Order: sequence, then C-alpha cells, then structure tokens
Amino acid sequence: MVNLPAHTLHKFSARLSFEEAASVWTSYLSMYGLLINLAKVHENQFVVINAASSGAGLAAIQLTNLRGGVSIAITSNEAKKAALLKVGAAHVIVSSTQDIAAEIRSITGEKGADIIIDPVGGPAFASLVSAVAEFGQVFVYGALS
Repeated sequence: MVNLPAHTLHKFSARLSFEEAASVWTSYLSMYGLLINLAKVHENQFVVINAASSGAGLAAIQLTNLRGGVSIAITSNEAKKAALLKVGAAHVIVSSTQDIAAEIRSITGEKGADIIIDPVGGPAFASLVSAVAEFGQVFVYGALS
C-alpha cells in the first residue's frame, strides 16, 4: 500500500488500463525534473533535445515551450521532422543529413545551446558538446547508443 497526499493524485480516463495510466506521466515527470528543477529552463533559452521523437523528447519540447524556451529537436530521419514541428518544436535538425553542431550554431546565432539533453550518448555526443554555449548545461540521462 502507498499513502500519498491527495494533491499528488490525478484521475485518469476510463479508456486507459491501470498500466497505461501509470505510464503516461513517466516521460513528463522525468523531463520536468530535468528541465524545470535541475536546468531551470526559462524564456529565450535554446534547448537542444536529442532523440526528440521519443516520449521523453516530446515531453521536453512541450515543457521547454511552456517555459518560453526555444526547442531545437534532433531526430534521425526526415520522416519524423514534420511530426516534431507539429507538436511544437521551434527547429528540427535531421542528424542523418545535417551537421548537428553547425545547425545548432546557426539557429542560436553562433551562441550555442544553453541546455542540451541527450539520452543517446555515442559518437554524436562530441558534436553536441561542441555546440554548447559558455556556461551552458549538458544532461545525459540514458545510453541508447
């Protein structure tokens, strides 16, 4: 049995199973903790979101937008670009055809990203880090590579 304060509970749709309802908040709570509590994203900050087509990536786009940040989504192929723009990404970089660091520098006016979140790691990580702004923050929260 778990005892929680009532304000921490949310009613879920009858269309969802208990398992589905429990999983809905997972991505959003993770990204809320990372972007809001740790990174403290705020207005006009450039936030680079690697693997943006994932559940956590979509949550990061929406939370960045909610705080007035500028979301820069990175995805692996052109087919996912339109979907990311539709859910609110301000910019989308397609890693299979574009130079990630060059695109980030171009979008940010050569400043670099204020916040980079990366669940992948791997070979593209060096390119991401090379595009972080002075005093920028880089968060690695997974190792999907």
